[in-house]
Amino acid sequence: MRLVRWLAWSVGVLFLLGTAFRLVDSFNLFATPPDLPESLNMVEFRLAVQDYRVAVWPIFLLSNLANGIGFMAVAALGLALANHVRGDSPHRVGIVAGLGIAGILGAVAQLLIIGVTQPTIDNAYCDCGFKETEIVSQIWAQQLAESASQWLVNAALVLSAIGLASAATAFRDRMPAAWNLFSWLTVVGLVAAAVIPFLRINPDLDLWLLAVVAGLMVPVWAIWLGASFRAGDGLIAEEA
Repeated sequence: MRLVRWLAWSVGVLFLLGTAFRLVDSFNLFATPPDLPESLNMVEFRLAVQDYRVAVWPIFLLSNLANGIGFMAVAALGLALANHVRGDSPHRVGIVAGLGIAGILGAVAQLLIIGVTQPTIDNAYCDCGFKETEIVSQIWAQQLAESASQWLVNAALVLSAIGLASAATAFRDRMPAAWNLFSWLTVVGLVAAAVIPFLRINPDLDLWLLAVVAGLMVPVWAIWLGASFRAGDGLIAEEA
């Protein structure tokens, strides 16, 4: 019981921190990007913003690191919750497969972004006579990695929705009705956060939707879960 509580609270706090750092980065609250003319080409622009990228790197790192560790906690929480579900219940599979795999994919996605970005911060180019070629290759490689990371995150969001739905169903008779309702609202939010960016409606909508889901709904769900587990001594899921 204590393990579930601490993992749930860890998920809530880590995603809250990760989202807060991301908003600080997105709204340039830590450092201000330079005002550059639109006439700059790709290489010139990258070199002009390098100092800014170095300045915001700590915030970028903390955001992705907090989210990455948060996903690891999600995987562990899924395994811990499964121990409170009957072995013959299909909800046990949904919780383990949903939260467990989601946590792994999400953690890989965040660590991938950190690993790809760090070399471009430490050294913008090698100054070995092919600066332009190296910078262009570096940018494209980073874009490919970011795209792969985003697909992993989207998969993690959908799988997390499956895990939350399974948990909401499995524990519906042992948890507050309001938590159960909020779980399903969070499921809808997770799916929407994965799907809506593909519609290309508005980048700001994508940002705020993910911020609300990852930085508000998931932390509230997780912390509420931890608090409810603390309230009881025998939280065992219903029979399938």
